[in-house]
Amino acid sequence: MQLALLTSLQQLQGTWYYEFFPGLFKGTHWNQSSVFLDGDAFVLVEGIFWGCVPNFAPYGPTTVSGRVLEQLAKELKALEKVVLAADGAAEVHAWGGIEAALLQGLPDWPAAKPQILRMLQDLRRWLLAVRAADRPVSILGL
Repeated sequence: MQLALLTSLQQLQGTWYYEFFPGLFKGTHWNQSSVFLDGDAFVLVEGIFWGCVPNFAPYGPTTVSGRVLEQLAKELKALEKVVLAADGAAEVHAWGGIEAALLQGLPDWPAAKPQILRMLQDLRRWLLAVRAADRPVSILGL
């Protein structure tokens, strides 16, 4: 599992990724301007997307913009704070209902924690940058 926001197609290993495209989806996947989250790593934030995006389609395209992007960023920031304060994965599981099996599959917590924090921060900043440009984000599911 890659615990990072991937910013180039060269970083991808296979096709198990959520793609975040800056703009309206036009039927093309694997865009140069997209960023990606490993499908397993996405499970760490999936609950946030289900909670903020009423029409979230995990296996298809979903377009979000405006206040929804701001709410996603706010919730990612809240999860960052939980991860930062957590002494172990169980505390993160309790906060967000994140699948315990996924958290148990992480490398040891001290090694995973900074990677997860960076992934959350990078995704939040990317979403806010797209929002600042007054563009929507198309989330292209698995």
